[in-house]
Amino acid sequence: AVVSTQSTGERGEMKRATNNILLTYFVNCSSKRINRTPLRYFQRSYHVNNVDNANEDTVLYSWGSCWSNGLLGTGKEAEKHLTPQVLPIKNVKWIETGANHILAFVDDGNRKELLSWGENKFGQLGRNGKPHQPNPIEFFQGKEIYAASCGGEHSIVCVKNVQNEFQTFAFGLSEHGQLGLNDKQNRDSPSEIVALRNKKVKAVSCGQNFSVIATGDGNVYFFGRKDEENIVLPLTLLQGINEDINISCGWGHSIISLQNSKRVLSFGCNIHGQLGTGTKNQWQDISEIKSLSGHRVSSLACGSTLSLALIDNNVFIWGSVGDGKLGIGETQKEDLLLPHRIPFFDRSQNTEVTKIAAGTDHVIVQSKSGLFGWGFGQHGVLGLEERGLKTFHTPQKIPFKHPENIVDIKEKRDFFFALFKGKKGS
Repeated sequence: AVVSTQSTGERGEMKRATNNILLTYFVNCSSKRINRTPLRYFQRSYHVNNVDNANEDTVLYSWGSCWSNGLLGTGKEAEKHLTPQVLPIKNVKWIETGANHILAFVDDGNRKELLSWGENKFGQLGRNGKPHQPNPIEFFQGKEIYAASCGGEHSIVCVKNVQNEFQTFAFGLSEHGQLGLNDKQNRDSPSEIVALRNKKVKAVSCGQNFSVIATGDGNVYFFGRKDEENIVLPLTLLQGINEDINISCGWGHSIISLQNSKRVLSFGCNIHGQLGTGTKNQWQDISEIKSLSGHRVSSLACGSTLSLALIDNNVFIWGSVGDGKLGIGETQKEDLLLPHRIPFFDRSQNTEVTKIAAGTDHVIVQSKSGLFGWGFGQHGVLGLEERGLKTFHTPQKIPFKHPENIVDIKEKRDFFFALFKGKKGS
């Protein structure tokens, strides 16, 4: 039922109550234009400090390409790895990947640091110094970091300070208000999002030019680019979410899973059906993916124009068919507007899936029998020693020894990272 509508010309604010959850969003009736600008890459990442490798040695691998920004973490500005390579960074506990920059938390038992590297054109590294080499962000020394995410050209880091207060900091590009700081001024050092002061973050995910944050008081906030408007302060998107929540953001869309009530919601750009609701449109407000209702989602991943969900060892995918990234064969010629199970990952095939990740036009899945990737294999991003621009329409096994020791995988534009448990790698 609609609770209230306040008309403001062609825009109106609407609040809709559904199952004790209050949805608040803006309706823009003036735009009929479909944005056909090429989608360069996706943004999907969030970390809440629950990785179970806190007391174990770890090795970090990367593969794919970086052209001038040192993304692969070796200290070189431009290079290409066609197969997984070990990085000279030890004791990494978690990593977050943006379109052109990286955050990694390091803990050797005596020292805890948040490292950053990659492009720093808009201040998204949160520090000065050589951008192409992993170096600590001095601002966060002595602070307890428990959540982080990287967007297109911005970063968000959540901490608990010495007074046991929760703070959320943002830095980098703010062209569309994606820092939540009530302006569009870029920041080259961490600045606190005052509107979120002393709110514990349960989940955070940054899109290309927007951010979504869930807090412990049951609210989900949005700020940044929203259709054709810019939200510069955290806008309450959902209320009453007093349960575990996962958030994944793509280039222009978001997927939210509510763990206890077993519901999956989506909103944002939907020109390829990436919202999974059976329709296509430029922008769609919050809707429920009804075909996934009643199922507990263990993991979400969003690519530029596609989405994935891991449910009971079944990998579901929907969205753009381009470049083979749906992983269901060459006979699929149209976008998938509803979630579709990838038959390759079936219990009978001994491929129990543990993690999923999506890039611009490719997907990588971790299972107990190995790493598998498909989609556009440009620049070695799939780790298949492929030098050309070959497209893979079905899952291909990536040559990585001891995949059972991988504790996390992160993927973005044309590169990939795997966090490996143990002193020795593959």
